[in-house]
Amino acid sequence: MTTIRRAMLTDHRRVLDTLVDAFYADPVHAWIFEDEAVRTSQLPHWFTNLLHMVPDGGHVDVADDLTSAAIWHPPLPPPEAGDEPPDELPPIAQQLLDALGPDAGMDKLVKLAPMMDLHPHEPHWYLAVVGTAASARGKGLGGDLIRHQLDVCDATAMPAYLESSNPRNVGLYHRHGFEVFETVELDDGGPEVSFMWREPVSS
Repeated sequence: MTTIRRAMLTDHRRVLDTLVDAFYADPVHAWIFEDEAVRTSQLPHWFTNLLHMVPDGGHVDVADDLTSAAIWHPPLPPPEAGDEPPDELPPIAQQLLDALGPDAGMDKLVKLAPMMDLHPHEPHWYLAVVGTAASARGKGLGGDLIRHQLDVCDATAMPAYLESSNPRNVGLYHRHGFEVFETVELDDGGPEVSFMWREPVSS
């Protein structure tokens, strides 16, 4: 049985290495960073931002050997009617512009808009990222990480949501109770992204 724990600050470097390795060939990340040289140099910055952007109440879960990690964002209240969108781009979007240049970066951001537009407003736990280093795949680590937080979702009657950036992973998420409610093929030869929702299971 995998030992799951919360990541500590001292784990940051290893968690970062794991996520970069896990997502180097991921269809969405390979589409965003088409130039492999850019991908190699920018993925560490990309995942550093993701780790720093975990909202209060969220957390990073890891397998004890740090070869698998999951980033969970906590339930947030739905936006109030009339709320204005922020004027500034979020850091991860700005990182994309810096990495690809303003024109290519903005082009990718526009094509990624469905991933933001389809994000549910109902309070839920959001699985922002789950990845396992290539050398540790096939051991069920990612599934153990998912199940660990879903037990909390069930105990607190809270739904969960994710976007699957790789069609090969949809079956894994389905086995954990997630259902596809929308599938979008990103423009410009982009990959298929599945948007998945899970209702809590009552005991």
